[in-house]
Amino acid sequence: MSMRVISKKNNVSSLSKNKSPILNDLVEVGDCLKLMSTLKRESIKAIYIDPPFFTQKIQIIDSKRKTGSLSYSDKWKSMDEYLSWLSDRISLMRNLLTADGFIFVHCDWHSSHRIKCILDDIFGVSNFRNEIIWQRSFTSGRSKGNTMLRFSNITDSIFVYSKSQNSTLNKSFVTLQKKFNGSKTPAGFKFCPKEKKYFKTSPLGNYSEESIAKFEKEGRIYLTKNGSKRLKYWVNSSDINGKMELAEIREIGNLWTDIPSMMHSGRNEKISYPTQKPMKLIERIFSLCVEKGDTVADFFLGSGTSWAVAQKLGCKFIGCDVKKDAVALAKTRVSSVQHVGTKRAS
Repeated sequence: MSMRVISKKNNVSSLSKNKSPILNDLVEVGDCLKLMSTLKRESIKAIYIDPPFFTQKIQIIDSKRKTGSLSYSDKWKSMDEYLSWLSDRISLMRNLLTADGFIFVHCDWHSSHRIKCILDDIFGVSNFRNEIIWQRSFTSGRSKGNTMLRFSNITDSIFVYSKSQNSTLNKSFVTLQKKFNGSKTPAGFKFCPKEKKYFKTSPLGNYSEESIAKFEKEGRIYLTKNGSKRLKYWVNSSDINGKMELAEIREIGNLWTDIPSMMHSGRNEKISYPTQKPMKLIERIFSLCVEKGDTVADFFLGSGTSWAVAQKLGCKFIGCDVKKDAVALAKTRVSSVQHVGTKRAS
């Protein structure tokens, strides 16, 4: 997949003379308003943005550079100025989404409640799908004293909106592993001697009598000591050098606690960018709604994680950032990404 990186001096609109301005990756240095005004309407399947959070701080990009630190400003005269600035850009993003497209807006406690109102106005309340809560860190032990002003902020919000009510998301799953020495079944799991398999159970919920009868024929009903019925599901297991390992596959909901922040990511992924997000996070987001060949976009490119993920999934990419140095950092990441592709769930 080829790439085109355009500086502020280039006339982006000239690229639109092609039959399709998004045949190749298109990344511009400058305000995303300019780039979005040149793009074809309803041409992007998924947009992920990680805009400024209204932290009222100067964010340092790389303080270890010999030529001096790089930075970008997240300072605003007022909340109204910030919201107006963001609303103007999100309005254009809606026009660029395909009829079955999705937007994912990453924010935190500084302004998430206000941003939700903007998204409701632009996309419509009926097109709100989820607020994903990403636990990006953990509390650091016990602090001194018995009182505090507030709880630690350890989560971010990612608002999910669709272009229309007909859009659907792919289901996503996570594998939870449990290791033990094999002499004692861990809490929450049970062992079936007949099948020689481990399993877990869950309430039957609203299943009909017909469905329960079917589960019984399949051997998927577990009777508790008091005679109540629960649904049984098998857990994959393996014996590795005398150690048992159980692998439980769960469908992912809106609380994501299994993807650590960049602080706990490998050295190969870190590029000295203060608001960098993990590739696993963005890959999960895009995989919810895109397949190979789709076009995705990030109009606040930052460290370039979304661009790198698009390259990995075999998607076309459109991006923008006001900092030339940020785009340069992102370009170095993309050049080393291995392409794997993705496909839509049936």
